[in-house]
Amino acid sequence: MPIYRFAVRREADPDADIRWTHLPDKETAHSFANLLIKQFVSSGRYSDAARACLEVKEDTGDLLLSIPFSYTT
Repeated sequence: MPIYRFAVRREADPDADIRWTHLPDKETAHSFANLLIKQFVSSGRYSDAARACLEVKEDTGDLLLSIPFSYTT
C-alpha cells in the first residue's frame, strides 16, 4: 500500500505540519485530504486558514494535489 505525505503550508510559516499515512489509492488520498482540512479548520488550530493549503505527495515525492483550506470550508 502506498504512503502519502500530507503537509499543511502557510504563507508566513516556513515549517510545514506533516503527516504520513498508508492509503490504497489516489482517490482515497484526495478524500482523506479533504477530511483533514475540515478537521483542521473546525479545530481552530489554523487561525489563518484562508492562507493555508494542504499538499499531498505520493511516496515517490511527486505532488499529487494541493488544496487551499478555503476550497473546502
